[in-house]
Amino acid sequence: MKQQRIVIGLIWVASLVLVYFVGGIAASTQRADVLHRGNEVAVADAGADSSKEGGMLDRKMDERSGNEAGIREKMAALVARARLESGNSLGGMDTLAMVRTLAPFAALDAAQIAAALSEVERTVRDPGQRWMFYSVLLGQQAEANGKAALDYVDQKLGEKTSFNAEIRDMVIAYWARQDPEAAWRWYQTGRKEQDGAQALQNILGCMAIRDIDSALLHLSTLDEDGQSKVLQAIGGGATTDAARSRLIGRSASLPPEQRAPLLQSMANGWASTAPDEAATWIRSLPAEEQKGLWQQAGQRMIITKPELGAEFLISYADEKQKPQLYVGIAYEWGRRDPRAAGEWLMKQPQGPELDGARQTYAYAVVKKDPVIAMEWANSVQGETQRPRAVEQIFQEWRVKDAAAAEAGLAATRLAPDIIQKIKQSNAPQKGSPGSIFGL
Repeated sequence: MKQQRIVIGLIWVASLVLVYFVGGIAASTQRADVLHRGNEVAVADAGADSSKEGGMLDRKMDERSGNEAGIREKMAALVARARLESGNSLGGMDTLAMVRTLAPFAALDAAQIAAALSEVERTVRDPGQRWMFYSVLLGQQAEANGKAALDYVDQKLGEKTSFNAEIRDMVIAYWARQDPEAAWRWYQTGRKEQDGAQALQNILGCMAIRDIDSALLHLSTLDEDGQSKVLQAIGGGATTDAARSRLIGRSASLPPEQRAPLLQSMANGWASTAPDEAATWIRSLPAEEQKGLWQQAGQRMIITKPELGAEFLISYADEKQKPQLYVGIAYEWGRRDPRAAGEWLMKQPQGPELDGARQTYAYAVVKKDPVIAMEWANSVQGETQRPRAVEQIFQEWRVKDAAAAEAGLAATRLAPDIIQKIKQSNAPQKGSPGSIFGL
């Protein structure tokens, strides 16, 4: 379920602007019918008699009561419709479907949000649906009144669960995006122990998007660990060219212990979304600064643009670093595009430094093509490592096709006595020998 909520959260972020745009149009006629107008009770003319004043007040109260009932009815219908459209497979909804489902909730006033939240609390039990509704409703409320949104979370979602903690973090993030200084003042008044590092990162990270100098000023009040985490959040929040340009310019005057984690976090995020641009920027830096950035950024390029990432990493690595980098490349790239990864590995110097990558690549592709996997395992040059690599592939292969696995084993260049030992082994080796760079 956590994975489902993450998917929903990503869809929410990707579609937020569209939801507001579509919702603003879709809700225009709805607002004409539903907007809460009962909050203003007219004061009778001072010269009117008490019976007339009382009659007017009674009518106003009746109108208010009727309007509130109408809001509740409308919100109940909206929630029911959204539940029907989303079903229980929110993770399978595409972005446009999510936009259509959420659009009617995108421009609600405070009374409508309160009514919709009450309906969700009363009727929605599916965790994925609850996450969807809370993201939209509390996200809007937090942008208008962050303290009120957090009060709702404290009152209704106060139980210590991972779900409630994620909702709370989301509310703090939306409040901080809208009014970071107010969120910072709230955090400073006794919230440090309860909400901790994640809230701090959300608040100062969002503050930096608007005013990096203010964020850095508050940074000086934190301990070393807090500063490091917030700098990572600030760097990771620079997701546009303009934001990165401001951050790069401002970081020039920072001390090295602040500049380094700030630029590292920015480079990592950049490498994940625009790897070519990130690689070009890193290569434009002084050599000393490149040394601190290339490895983490290159590891992320492997995910988004594998060939670029692989070449980028190997271009910086010294001879001691290359064997382990080859292992990481073989694993990450091999499980996504085994053909391309294998072709790239074949173009590298075919010495013993590639043995870890050969074994890792074999394991990465064994379920898809055990014949190719056994060939790679058999190509390991180290005399002690080759039997382990071959046995690992054999054990995986024979689960699916024992006869074919034994034929593949017999065709290797292992000695007959070692082959016999491997055949008699009954305990499959679990896990991958490879590294995924710790990502």
